[in-house]
Amino acid sequence: MKKKRKSTFVNFLLNSLSFFDTTLAIYESIQKGEKPYSDIKSLEEQKIFNTARSFETLSKAFLATYGTLIIYPAF
Repeated sequence: MKKKRKSTFVNFLLNSLSFFDTTLAIYESIQKGEKPYSDIKSLEEQKIFNTARSFETLSKAFLATYGTLIIYPAF
């Protein structure tokens, strides 16, 4: 049986959600105070990086969809 391939949009969307989940996990660990104070700066940097990656992959998902909508009628 042939396995159905996920679309580019779905792949980008799943990646975006995974980065956002990582961001939420880091945020919760900062709020709970699980890490020592000296490690807070690196956690904040990771949180900012993962938030940026989340929005970047989400914009790529929409760009892939819009690109398909524009190019498809040309074919």
